[in-house]
Amino acid sequence: MFIIARGDELTPLETDNLRVDVEGDVRNEYVNSIRWVKPGVLLLEQFDIFRGGTGDARYQFIAKFDDKIGKFQIISKKKVPSRE
Repeated sequence: MFIIARGDELTPLETDNLRVDVEGDVRNEYVNSIRWVKPGVLLLEQFDIFRGGTGDARYQFIAKFDDKIGKFQIISKKKVPSRE
């Protein structure tokens, strides 16, 4: 959950649905915020571990807060190469 300023008020925002859809059978998924790019625009990283020892995947994506609907929308995503 994040707190965002809307005018003179601070509003809590649910971020539970901020994730990138991936192909495969995901066993564990971790999403971490990296930094605010600018006000209302957040850089996140998602790490997925797949079932059956088929590996893992890492994605970075940018979510922008949409004032009209009051939620974050994913505006870009990219797969990050393996660290190995």
